[in-house]
Amino acid sequence: MVQRTRRASVDELSLSVIEGVEDALLVTDARLGVIAWNAALLPGSKREDFLREMMQTVPPDVRSDMRVILAEMILRKELLFASNKRMIVSFDVTMTPAGPHLSVVSTFDK
Repeated sequence: MVQRTRRASVDELSLSVIEGVEDALLVTDARLGVIAWNAALLPGSKREDFLREMMQTVPPDVRSDMRVILAEMILRKELLFASNKRMIVSFDVTMTPAGPHLSVVSTFDK
């Protein structure tokens, strides 16, 4: 959890809920980033199969938005990190006094 100054208008339960949602959003963003990163490394049909499989893990009403977000993230990976061919095999988001910290484990560079 990130240390936050308490606002007089926010009670302890509300603050806990807000912090929990913020933490969940960080992890969700990291998951989307990992999915997009790994998808960008796959050729055409394998990429589509992978993305289709990932879409099955979320509710149908968010799949369209997820697809748009992933497409943007995949394009960004291809433009900015085209030479990095390492797949991400796991990740962890932890909170530090300085803010969130993302650790990843990847395959070796070829």
